[in-house]
Amino acid sequence: MADASNDCGADEPDIQATRKRFEVLDKKYRHLKGLSQRAVIEFEALQEKCQDYYEKYKEQEGKYLKIKGDLEKLKEVSNLALAEYENLHGKYEVEQNCRNKAEEFATNMVQENKKLKRQSQLLLSQVGGQVNLEELSSVSTDDQPLSVDAVFQEELKELKLMVESLRKEVKSTQEELTATQNQLNSERQSHEVTKKRLMSNEKQFKQLNRVSVLALEEYNTLQQRYALETQCRVEAEKYAAEVLREKDVLDQQRKYISETTSKDEQLKKALEEISSLNKKLADERTEAEEKIKELLEDMKASKDEEYISVTEEKLHVAEEHIESLEQQLADTEKKVTEANQKVSELEKSLEEAKKQAAATPPPPPSPVAPPPPPPPPPPPPPTQLIKKFMNIVGAKKRSSLKRNKAPKDPMAVAMSEMMQRIKTGNIQLKPVKSPSTTSSESDDTDAMSDLGNLLKTLKRNPSVDVGPGVNSPGADGSPVEWANIKLRKPSSSVESSKETSNSGDAGNGNNELKKVVLRKPRSHSAGDILDDRPKDEATAELKKILQRQKAAAEKENAEQNSKGVCENGAA
Repeated sequence: MADASNDCGADEPDIQATRKRFEVLDKKYRHLKGLSQRAVIEFEALQEKCQDYYEKYKEQEGKYLKIKGDLEKLKEVSNLALAEYENLHGKYEVEQNCRNKAEEFATNMVQENKKLKRQSQLLLSQVGGQVNLEELSSVSTDDQPLSVDAVFQEELKELKLMVESLRKEVKSTQEELTATQNQLNSERQSHEVTKKRLMSNEKQFKQLNRVSVLALEEYNTLQQRYALETQCRVEAEKYAAEVLREKDVLDQQRKYISETTSKDEQLKKALEEISSLNKKLADERTEAEEKIKELLEDMKASKDEEYISVTEEKLHVAEEHIESLEQQLADTEKKVTEANQKVSELEKSLEEAKKQAAATPPPPPSPVAPPPPPPPPPPPPPTQLIKKFMNIVGAKKRSSLKRNKAPKDPMAVAMSEMMQRIKTGNIQLKPVKSPSTTSSESDDTDAMSDLGNLLKTLKRNPSVDVGPGVNSPGADGSPVEWANIKLRKPSSSVESSKETSNSGDAGNGNNELKKVVLRKPRSHSAGDILDDRPKDEATAELKKILQRQKAAAEKENAEQNSKGVCENGAA
């Protein structure tokens, strides 16, 4: 009882440390939860802002469309004004030409009138008193040019008025054009500004969308990790409770053994041998587990999905070819049966003809019909095609395998952390009802022997080729470790996962290494073995590992008990 109290006192600081760790993890989880909630709230606010910006953009777009319509109307009006201006300009040019011609005509008439006046004065000077001056004066020679000048002056005034009105209209149209151009420039600038704002809003929206997606992904990963940690914690608590109970039982057994065995040297030697053997066994187990882990990592790293898809397509084509050959075989078999029936009918008819010939006198000889041709030979069975195809697949170079390191699985990381906690003893203990699980040494020895045989076969046969010329490993009398190895298919992997998850007994631990699932082989090497276990199977594997460690702890306790007994005997 004193030893138990000392052990409990030594475990208390570990329990407190684990509690502190769990509290820190809870705080971190709450902090991350708050951050995610804040991110969601900020995302909603930004989404509302984006909606407001979108509405503003719609308003600006409506204004832009209105202004665009006004601009088109102004363009139409300006085009009409320009057409009118061109017409008026043409009229103005015509009127100007007419005016120039009229001025030329007037100047010519004035010059002619002057000549006529001079000539008339010369005539008057020569004639003298022969001509009646009153009659000549009565004839008004200046009336016609005066009337013509008045008409031309009126026309000139009208043309000047027309020119002034046209100039005014041209100025007004030019002012309107400048105003419309200014409006167009301002609208273009506003349109460019709205475009820039729209682009910036779209960029902000994309950034916010990315941030929200990342926050959701982080939140989901944290939830998965939290669920994983809770499962591991429950399993660890169960295991710790079982270990404490078994420790109490072992302490009682140790006391009983120490009381019974007082001074026996042979028993001491036997106990020492047992302890050394147990140490060796534990070392071998750890080495075997490490080798198994390395092999599993190699299996996980040897995934090549592209080649798998190519081989699956090839297999599909081969299966279709096999089905067509099977159909041909069935058709030929039907034809053979029909030919056999015809042959039997012909034989019966021949026998009847022979009987009739024996009964009646023989008629003159007639040509006998030739017998029917023999049926065609059946085609070769489809198994040869399968063997040829598998030989082609297996004959490819194994050096073409590119093994990329797979990313770390969070499930495996959590399992390793939990195992380290169990080894160090940093476990939070709670009263949990755990089912009584017993692990026998015979099962462990069987598992170790299976593992040793498997490693030997891996060293001897590094690759497993499927072909007609390859001998099976069980032909030499060695145990068949690879009997239950299967090629990975979508149905077989699910069935194997169901079988492993349903089998919770300790006896199924020996078949753990045999039920390995392979992918479809590219070169059928040992590196192509994959460990496609579902998430539900992780708990079963955890239980098996815990049972093994429990057995190792029992052996260590037995060694300590034997040492204590030896020391007591020596005392």
